This record gives sequence, C-alpha cells and structure tokens, in this order.
Amino acid sequence: MREAEASQLRNLGLFRGLTEENFTALLQAAALQWVPAQTVLLEEGKIPDSLFILLEGLVDLFTRYGKRESTLTVLRPVRAFVLASAVGGLPCVQSARALTRARILTVPASLLRGMVGRDPAFSRSVARELSVSYGCVSIELKSQKLRTGIERLANWIIRAHGHSGIGNRLSLPFDKRTLASRIGMTPENLSRSLAQLDKHGVTVNGREILIRDHAALAKLAKTGLI
Repeated sequence: MREAEASQLRNLGLFRGLTEENFTALLQAAALQWVPAQTVLLEEGKIPDSLFILLEGLVDLFTRYGKRESTLTVLRPVRAFVLASAVGGLPCVQSARALTRARILTVPASLLRGMVGRDPAFSRSVARELSVSYGCVSIELKSQKLRTGIERLANWIIRAHGHSGIGNRLSLPFDKRTLASRIGMTPENLSRSLAQLDKHGVTVNGREILIRDHAALAKLAKTGLI
C-alpha cells in the first residue's frame, strides 16, 4: 500500500482512534486490489467476511427483488462500507458493485471484531460511524417522502455540484439510468424532469450540467428541508 493511502486510512474517522499497534495489524491483514467496472463485490443476504474500503473509483450499493433493481447510494472515495454487517456478523442488507474501475481495500471482519472487543477508542469510532450512517438513511428517507421526483433531482444536482462541480458546471459521474435509480425515478421520468429544469435555471447537455441560476435551483430543491 502506498504511503498516501495509509495516511488516508489513518485519517478516516473510523480508524483515527486506533492505537499504532492495532493500525499496523490492520494494514498487515488488509488486501488491496483493483477491480473492473461492474464487478459485484458482495451480495445482499450474505454475511461479509471483510470490511470494504473504497480508495479510488465509484461503488454502487443496490438492492434487487425479482427483475426490479434500485440503487440505494453511490459511494465515492475514501469510504468504508458494510461496517454494520462486518462488525456485527450480520447479513448485508444491500449488494455492492464497482460502477467504475475501483481500488478496494478489504480488512478481515474477524480482525475488526477483535479490535472492537479490546480497543474502547475503536469501539467509540464504530458507534460514531454507525450513527452517521443512520442519519444519512434518515435524511434519504425524508427526501423520498417529502420531495417530488424533480425536487429530488434538483437536490441531487446541488449536492453533487458541491462535491465535484467546477464553477457553475457539473459532469455526471455515471450514466443517467443509474442516476434515475439513485433518486427513485424511471429513466423516462428522469428525461422529462431534466428537460423541465431549464425553467429553473439549469441547462443539461448529455452528461454536462450548467447551473445558470443557483437560487432558482435551490428553491426547487427545497434545500431548507434537510
């Protein structure tokens, strides 16, 4: 593992409180790999034997029932995922796959469970991370319940622009079908909603988005809701 990556891990809230001894043990037990786009990393309903940490690329957390599939969230680096299942020894409540070529670090779940038992600082970090995850799920549920489809789209654009936008522009990091699934719309409704954004100060050309009027977009997104 590169020194910069080890430093990124050390600065994650989850591992910041680890003793040097435990952090060294974690690095020694971890496995690092590049995976191709569309690689399924774990499947819903199975107990993971590792904690996954995304270092580069994008990962899609999704669920499937019969022929229906829905994206729950798209992860960006640097991010640990399936923490609750890995630490608790519980079945995953979602599947995960690489949306792009991704660099993934895996840490044995058994090692983490041992650290939780003997390292109070790490136990507190795990509790904090799970609390943050719960808050994110609650925010997402509120958005799904209280915003219309086009309002969710506007809110997603504002948040994505804050993360990776340049000036007044934003490039979609993945295809529109994934975006539609992420915000709970059909691809057809997404296309109609993208066209309707023009009257709210947004121009869409392929994957390129130009925000002409931030105030109008924020009003549509109901940014005061959450």
